[in-house]
Amino acid sequence: MTTSNYREAAEAAKTPEHWSKAARNWILIVEDDRLSLKVLRQLLGARGYDVLQASGGWDAISRARHELPDLILMDLRLPDISGLDATRLLKMDDQTKNIPIIPATSRPSRVNHPISRSFSTKRTPEQQTGSQEEMA
Repeated sequence: MTTSNYREAAEAAKTPEHWSKAARNWILIVEDDRLSLKVLRQLLGARGYDVLQASGGWDAISRARHELPDLILMDLRLPDISGLDATRLLKMDDQTKNIPIIPATSRPSRVNHPISRSFSTKRTPEQQTGSQEEMA
């Protein structure tokens, strides 16, 4: 085998970096609060997950495109762009659109915030009074 053939064979045998991560469960945590990040890293690490981190929305988009994690935990309140905007951009990108994203925040939000309203636990009048069958 000549030197050039050896180099070609060695290059062909190299495992792409993202393939070596395929058997592992990679989670990208997007969180700007250091304490929350530390707690999440410890909890997920103890469960056997490998954790990547980003502290802002633009950093999260870059890391997601480069690392292709299995899941993203997205803080909704970030210093540069909102977690919702970062999520929208990731979902519009063909490379990252299939990565599941779980919205999260460590800070309480106002009840009138659109996100809070979409996850509201308000009950319908029927649920509050119960159905006729439950009353019988």
